[in-house]
Amino acid sequence: MGALFPEEVGYPNELIAHLPEKGRKAWSYEGTMLHLLCLHGLSDIAGVLSGRVGDESKATWEKRKIAYIEEALEVGEKMEEKFWLPTPGIKQEPGKLRGHYAPALTPDGERALTAPYAPVNLMPFWVGFLFSQGNRDTANVKETVALLPHRGARVGTTPSVGHFMGYTQGYLVASLAQIEDRSLPAATEELLRLASPSGGWARLYGPDGKPLAAPGEARPLRHRPWESGVNLDALLFALTGIRYAAVPAFDPSTLRLNLRLPGQGIFLAVDGAKHDDRLFDFAIRREGDRVKVRVLNRGTRRADLALSLLHNMYIRYLEPNRDVYVDEVAPGVRINDENPGYREEVFAEANRMKWMPAPLQLPKPGTDILFVTYRPEAARDIPGKGKVCTVDVGLPITPHMLAQMFLAPDGRPRVRKVVFDTAVKLSSRRTMKNYSFWQDPKLREALEKFRGAGGTVEQR
Repeated sequence: MGALFPEEVGYPNELIAHLPEKGRKAWSYEGTMLHLLCLHGLSDIAGVLSGRVGDESKATWEKRKIAYIEEALEVGEKMEEKFWLPTPGIKQEPGKLRGHYAPALTPDGERALTAPYAPVNLMPFWVGFLFSQGNRDTANVKETVALLPHRGARVGTTPSVGHFMGYTQGYLVASLAQIEDRSLPAATEELLRLASPSGGWARLYGPDGKPLAAPGEARPLRHRPWESGVNLDALLFALTGIRYAAVPAFDPSTLRLNLRLPGQGIFLAVDGAKHDDRLFDFAIRREGDRVKVRVLNRGTRRADLALSLLHNMYIRYLEPNRDVYVDEVAPGVRINDENPGYREEVFAEANRMKWMPAPLQLPKPGTDILFVTYRPEAARDIPGKGKVCTVDVGLPITPHMLAQMFLAPDGRPRVRKVVFDTAVKLSSRRTMKNYSFWQDPKLREALEKFRGAGGTVEQR
């Protein structure tokens, strides 16, 4: 998304500034989550290997399995502690938590970036991360959607950016399918609408849902396997309930199906669906007030089938090259908009909530210099003595928030001098701030009053 700044996406944007050569590498919720999944996967692998080796190596692999799990538990606890952001002003009750996950922490790991970021906040269910404590995973989806801009059943990237990545809608569809939200049919149809006639998805889309050919002439964007792979996987999960992500601790011998019909469709067939090393065909058809399902095991081993259909669960044992039929009387199919069986309705709260940046730490009494920069480590090069308060404008911040750091409510300067770093006011991905940010009337007025009250302003 940063490639769209500033031509396509101006300010405000809540995008995270990118400057790895200056040490700006935020702690990502996405990276931490994937690390946790890898630890669970390594534990599963160690468990399998412990059953295949001799007695001498068995104990070693058992120890490794336990060590991976213990590390995963430790990482999970720290992740919940650091990244979870409860909704301000809402009482938090067990099983009724409200909030969302911070997509990243500041490079020092102490401050959460509070604006939801769709490619991160909507990823967990798609990638198979089902280990959140309490109802945090569902609450994260609900509040993320509520805070993001939306058009119909489509969301933007941040609270003020309607542009979105090509796989964002796939993440949304997988999330809505997991929590059984009644917006799933509309979101699924929107995902299909976004596809090109050739059946692929673009890398980036504008707020109008149309693909962007290029953010600037030098950056043409083409179809990639990435977006299309994510979206096809999400569609299959939404329609069949099959997870192709390797979810740790799930029994691979059981085929879990949660069959749905898209929109007002009456028939869906999937041939050659793979689950581990087995092969299946299945079809679902609506005939009046009945729903009929057929599942065929084309593999060479018996499969345990757990089939969710409407509000019932069916357990069947499929021998190789055998099929099973389910015939259910029901007034509608699970994915039907009129079906009252959905547990959630995330878009019901959309636009009722407004994201606000986390308040900055104002300069403490006795501070001499306010250093406005995109590279906090440069504060050590400021000549002279005295306390320095560093403001990193590479983080989400509004002009009004910055203006508050110049003057106290009574009009007195909070610091002796304000120092603007070299090139800090240039429009670039180092800050994700453009010309309009620095020309904000409230910010300019506060700076003039600061000078009038005896403060000094310096541009490095």
